[in-house]
Amino acid sequence: MTNMTGSEFYDYVLSVFKRTDKSTEVYEAVTDVIMDIKRQFAFEDFKTEDKTLQIGSLGDYTVSLPSDFQHLIGKVTCFDSNGIEKVLTKRSKETYDRLYPNPDATDVNTNVPSDFCIFNKKIYLGDVPDDASYYYAISYSTEAGTEIVTGTTSVPFTDRYRKILRQLVLAEVYANLGFDDEAAKWIKLGGEGLGQMMADEANNVDATEGVDYQGV
Repeated sequence: MTNMTGSEFYDYVLSVFKRTDKSTEVYEAVTDVIMDIKRQFAFEDFKTEDKTLQIGSLGDYTVSLPSDFQHLIGKVTCFDSNGIEKVLTKRSKETYDRLYPNPDATDVNTNVPSDFCIFNKKIYLGDVPDDASYYYAISYSTEAGTEIVTGTTSVPFTDRYRKILRQLVLAEVYANLGFDDEAAKWIKLGGEGLGQMMADEANNVDATEGVDYQGV
């Protein structure tokens, strides 16, 4: 099954909701629910990678994140011009500031970066890179916000989870209209379904891996 269009899914919701005078509210609820789902879990359909990130010039120590970035998945890796990679250690901004207190200094120590933190939609690198040709690779989930309207050609999750999505949308619509009992009924059903969606996705990507023992 392929994803439903905006109008198809609207009709699917109305097969239960029945009311035709709340089309704006229904479409807004669909948009909000999809955004909430994507924020809660990094679904495979919305994962991507970028292996082309670079600093602007020598002396820079930040890399702008992709415009559709939402959540980092895993590591940040630095590659040199020969393709040799180095996995960077993730730090909090507070720890980064302690380790690299003055990266703008003219006499700052430069090296192949070992650490990074994410702040203000940028990757902060430490040490300051000693070569502007390094490039940085990340995997991430994409931005949640895409408005669903009548003409939307593909509504996320409706190829496999249309029933669960409808339950969550109904919960959102009824809650917004003040029908708390109906909302509670649908959020219970939809919440259970969402848990199964997340479990399915986690099961698809989980792998049984042995432990690599190293000398002590």
